Amino acid sequence: MTVRRSRNWFGWLGLTFSGLLLICAGLGLLAPYLASNWIEFDVFSHFRLHFIALAVIAFVAMFFRRTWLLVLFAGLCATPLLVSALPSFGAKPDVTVETVDGEVPLKVLTYNTWFQNDDWPALETYLRKEDADIVVMMEFGPSKRPLLAKLKALYPYQQDCISIGYCYLVLLSKKPFASAGHKTKWQGPPIIWAKFGDALSGLTVIGTHLSRPPFAATQLRQVNELAQEALKLGDPVIVAGDFNATQWSFMLDAFQTVSGLGRLTSEPTWPTFFFGLPQLGIDHIFISNGLRKLADPRRGDNVGSDHLPMSVRLAVKAR
Repeated sequence: MTVRRSRNWFGWLGLTFSGLLLICAGLGLLAPYLASNWIEFDVFSHFRLHFIALAVIAFVAMFFRRTWLLVLFAGLCATPLLVSALPSFGAKPDVTVETVDGEVPLKVLTYNTWFQNDDWPALETYLRKEDADIVVMMEFGPSKRPLLAKLKALYPYQQDCISIGYCYLVLLSKKPFASAGHKTKWQGPPIIWAKFGDALSGLTVIGTHLSRPPFAATQLRQVNELAQEALKLGDPVIVAGDFNATQWSFMLDAFQTVSGLGRLTSEPTWPTFFFGLPQLGIDHIFISNGLRKLADPRRGDNVGSDHLPMSVRLAVKAR
């Protein structure tokens, strides 16, 4: 009799605890819909997959009165693995579409190299292997400056703001700039940019690094200013960098709505230090009309940063 009461008590505890988890997951899924009224709620949008997983796990655990704790533990342990690997499920084969007459192929790579990562020789090896036409890097501190000289032969056209606080951006290119520069003292995020000549149909590439939560109001202001900047440049435009926002966020939705650019990326890229299983897709590449995706974006290797790089093959349409 005592054993049965003990089991009943344990079962009711599991039912109650699982129910509370289910309620919390539901609130987490609903909270982002309030972001238009209070932008701080947008932080919950980044964890949409995690909240969905928690809701499913909690619901299933409610039916396991004796082993609910084991079900919860196994489910919570499996969630990071599933979230990180989800983009691979059902992915199409890595097939590159060929360019047509009047198009120029272009590979673009974006990478937050992380201030604490001083292994620039490994970064050099990786960049040479990827052999992108244009590279945009964030958190590229002064300690990594020797890398620029090492890559001068491969990327003769370089623009950086390494010596400027709160900028630390680099743009490397095999293609010649018509003009280039950076922008820091404005309401938007730090940006680095390069405009290319007629060979690339006057393409403008912008690299950026936006503020992060909990500074949501600042981040939203930066998003709107950056979108306006991209909008007034005209087509074709590429904006790439660390947005500190995922595909489900109010931030990225606002950016796409105002700028008219299309987002190509969604794969988790941060943080790599979580057992090598990035959970949030916050590194993005956006393109305008006049550009065409030749292959799906691809996550790159972990070469010492807390982010993974993202690259994509594009076609630039001739005017």
